[in-house]
Amino acid sequence: MDNIEDKMNRIDQMSGSEFETFCVNLLSSIGFENVEQTKGSGDHGVDILAHKYGYKYVIQCKRYSDSVGNRAIQEIYSGKDIYHADRALVVTNSSFTTQAMSDAISLNVELWNRDTIKQIIIKNDISNNCRETLRGNNNTTKDAKNLESITLLTGREARYTNRFYGICARWLLHEGYQDIQIIKSGEDYGVDITAQKDGIRYAIQCINRNHEEADSFRQLSERASYYGCERLMAISDFTFGTVFQSRAAEFGIELKTIKR
Repeated sequence: MDNIEDKMNRIDQMSGSEFETFCVNLLSSIGFENVEQTKGSGDHGVDILAHKYGYKYVIQCKRYSDSVGNRAIQEIYSGKDIYHADRALVVTNSSFTTQAMSDAISLNVELWNRDTIKQIIIKNDISNNCRETLRGNNNTTKDAKNLESITLLTGREARYTNRFYGICARWLLHEGYQDIQIIKSGEDYGVDITAQKDGIRYAIQCINRNHEEADSFRQLSERASYYGCERLMAISDFTFGTVFQSRAAEFGIELKTIKR
């Protein structure tokens, strides 16, 4: 059985069209429906159309050896309007530049990088179709460096809350955190963001001024292991009071206050 690096090495050797086909199979394996490739010519930067949770996605696939820049973010953002989609996603076997990640936060574009693909393959035991796409004879090894991603998934919450998640993600990026992922609204009531720094993965809860329940820290503690996180953090735009501080100490949660 091939290990994950063997699979990633073969992905690195795919052509652009082969990578698009792989992405179709990958998306289908994790519950996306009506997954189809666009015609190619005149696609406005959109390679795949798909649906999940009632949302229509436009997806751009980038099989790169270098980091993907912000042009891809701008293209898929424009493509979302052209195809009347709800969400936009860029998938790459590589990484994203800092500017691309910053633009993704501003424009609500979801990013999947090399590490994201690895996690999906490992966690979902991808389908035989995906495995078929991955079969090959080229075993050339490439180093995976500076694996950064921001997965920004907008949900049904109020604009204020969604905006605050973006503010928290941008602060984490500024502080040197990587692999920043905003968890889809409504799918987890304890963990809002996951991120990594110095080899340590954090489960993070975002607490804005409308949030008054310190008991949510228990949910953060209980759900952290699901995302493979070792440490807990809560970020707010106000100074934590004694109730929050007491609960944070109980569960070993690091508290951070940011200024907007």
